[in-house]
Amino acid sequence: MIDIVATQLKALGNPQRLRLLQLIRTGRYCCYVNSGEATVELGSRVGDLAGEFELAPSTISHHLKELRTAGLIEVERRGQFLFCRVREDAIERVITYLRTTASAAIEISKVAHPNKEKKS
Repeated sequence: MIDIVATQLKALGNPQRLRLLQLIRTGRYCCYVNSGEATVELGSRVGDLAGEFELAPSTISHHLKELRTAGLIEVERRGQFLFCRVREDAIERVITYLRTTASAAIEISKVAHPNKEKKS
């Protein structure tokens, strides 16, 4: 699990990727399709996301590939369009790992420095 989280944190270490993930997650460019009686979320269309950046389309594609390879997003092709969705399970895994690590570090610090006062 630590290898997976390390890969995800590395992917999140780039400001453009963080911004892409934020745009996808907020659903600002989310597309939907009616499938029978249900409405299905397709995700954010890649072309719409690219318009938010002053980067070459190939750079956007690279960043999306890094996020997909890290398992943070999934990409689906529908006709000529690509749609991205955030994998909430992956985001939760990263959050859980960071919380657990932070809690462990606090406990270790309390044991190592029992007389150290908390600063307000």
